[in-house]
Amino acid sequence: MNAFVRSAVLLCLLISMGSPIVATAHHSVTNYDMTNLKEYEGTVAKVFWSNPHVTLHVITTETGKPVTWTLDGASVSSQSRRGLTADMIKVGDKVRFAGNVSMARTSTILVQNILLPNGKEIRLNGPAPQHWPQSTLVTFKEGIDPAVAAKAKADGLFRVWTWGALEKGWWFFSDADKFPLTKEALAKFAKWDKDKDNPQLKCIAPGMPNTMGNPYPIEFVRAGKNIELHIEEFDNKRTIHMDGGTGAGGAPSALGYSVGRWEDKNTLVVTTSRINWPWFNRVGISQSAAVTTLEKFTVDDAQGKLFYELTVTDPWALKEPYHWKALWVWKPGEQVGEYGCKVER
Repeated sequence: MNAFVRSAVLLCLLISMGSPIVATAHHSVTNYDMTNLKEYEGTVAKVFWSNPHVTLHVITTETGKPVTWTLDGASVSSQSRRGLTADMIKVGDKVRFAGNVSMARTSTILVQNILLPNGKEIRLNGPAPQHWPQSTLVTFKEGIDPAVAAKAKADGLFRVWTWGALEKGWWFFSDADKFPLTKEALAKFAKWDKDKDNPQLKCIAPGMPNTMGNPYPIEFVRAGKNIELHIEEFDNKRTIHMDGGTGAGGAPSALGYSVGRWEDKNTLVVTTSRINWPWFNRVGISQSAAVTTLEKFTVDDAQGKLFYELTVTDPWALKEPYHWKALWVWKPGEQVGEYGCKVER
């Protein structure tokens, strides 16, 4: 996978975090030319406003013949948090659009800026620079309902956490050379087809461990003796069993069987096995049924931070265990939304 692909994949997560970088969502594995910004004009023929990403279809007449362009935008989750809604763009609108053309798919563009018929300019991939100087740039403030924020209470682990800064790597979108892979894993990686094999493009929720590599809010909820981890991305929900059992004999699943214990009052340690999910990360690196994960969630109440440590062990795929650290932060009033992924027809 070349640098353009890695860059586009990385950028998709940065935009969901609110970073000042332009990108797409789950079509980010497609190779876009990020060095050139192209501009076109046409009529909106279709608006697909759903996760995993917004897609517009615009008909242009660049050479006297109609050309239908596919405009890839960021996810609905990130659009809605910025205040952008589907009713701002309508079928039949004559628009101008600027973005980065795909080098892998015909007439496909990572759209950055759109000029609407009313002279307003919007950005479908975050805070890109204003493209048309005479336009009225529509800006949005990412905010949380003050009434909801006022009711939010810190309760140790049990609250909504927002994606924060990473301490080490973007492993879930990193290429094979970033991992201590075995020959078998490298051979299988070479056969990865980014368009046919990517389960997220089919709205199939990721399993463990790479469901933990997402830029959306998560929430820990008490569920009797157990703990549930609600993940906005793909509406995933993990159960962490706190009763000391191993769940032996149960069927493997994409999220596996997670057993938790408190190392101290602020640190939850979770061991997960029986994972039936073929992908170690999201860009073609595989794993085997022998994969296990060890996670540590440590709450720092004073700073409002949740520190995360992950260790992945898989003798088939990894020559040695892989370690990763990440961070979530508490923003009182943040909520886990409904992802509602749909495949465009």
